[in-house]
Amino acid sequence: MVENRQDIFAKKSFLPAVNKLGREGYDGRGVRVLRTEDDLSNAFDAPGLLEKLIDFEKEISVIVARNERGETQTFPAVEMVFHPEANLVEYLFAPASVSRSIAEEADRIARKIITDLNMVGLLAVEMFVTKDHELLVNEIAPPPAQQRSSNH
Repeated sequence: MVENRQDIFAKKSFLPAVNKLGREGYDGRGVRVLRTEDDLSNAFDAPGLLEKLIDFEKEISVIVARNERGETQTFPAVEMVFHPEANLVEYLFAPASVSRSIAEEADRIARKIITDLNMVGLLAVEMFVTKDHELLVNEIAPPPAQQRSSNH
């Protein structure tokens, strides 16, 4: 967790890293890659996160839906392609170009997350496919107006 740009400068030994805004970030908005000390001036001067930069092959997302009875359904994983300079999602490939085992694992992870969070509605579970063909959850994104706990 970081409070501002000065806090990030104090953590320069953590580079290369990704600086994410604590609020209002989505689809690459509110995300800045900080590879070297020269990049620190681009850091956000606001509360957020500083995460270790992951060397990944591609980023995928699975949309998962869950109803009040706990039944879940997923859509096939999509592959996200980001604009190289703006770092915003530029387009998606559907379905993602991944192996069957990666697609099945992504589906399993998305179902587990929405179930463990006891959410009702839709959830986007974004994951990195590493160069070693592992999946790392990068972000979960519930549509704000739709999500509620099934306890309510």
